[in-house]
Amino acid sequence: MTGKTVSFLFACSPESALSTRVFKLMSRDDLVDPATQIPDLLDFEDRVLDEDLVVLESYARMALSVDLRTEVHTRADRLRVAYRRVLADLMEQAV
Repeated sequence: MTGKTVSFLFACSPESALSTRVFKLMSRDDLVDPATQIPDLLDFEDRVLDEDLVVLESYARMALSVDLRTEVHTRADRLRVAYRRVLADLMEQAV
């Protein structure tokens, strides 16, 4: 254990069928000099997100499957499963 606490919150807001705005909140308790450390941390996080986007944008189909029968889930997936159920309900209401 490092003794550090670092938390991330990603809030995704669909803008269209092919575009989503991502809001990211980061909280940490290990900064000694935030004024100098935060710009470097933000730069690093932006580079990580850019790498993720390269992978995501390479997908042929830009859609999240809400059919839970297409994957095998474990207890660790319970939040993802709940999220997909909410998405499925919202999609059903939108039709």
